[in-house]
Amino acid sequence: MKPSLKNRILAYIRKQEGFVNGGELERLGESVGFKASNVSRRCRELHNEGLLERKIEKSQYSKIASVWYAATPPKEIIKYCVPSLGLKFEKRNYE
Repeated sequence: MKPSLKNRILAYIRKQEGFVNGGELERLGESVGFKASNVSRRCRELHNEGLLERKIEKSQYSKIASVWYAATPPKEIIKYCVPSLGLKFEKRNYE
């Protein structure tokens, strides 16, 4: 079963460093069969749910604003270590 569009967007943005342009997200969504308007709607929903930060930049050269999204920081980060195997990893809790 495929993950939902919202889950795909959220996973992608959480892997990025910093803000991602909304147009880039729309193009990625279109490349896997979703409408750009659907991607934008899901991004707004994720922002309203508090899972994404959003900033809107208006250019002095264009009437069209650009929207940027970034993942909100996790509420908790749990670090694990397995010394016998030399492994270190962390779990991020967003809820």
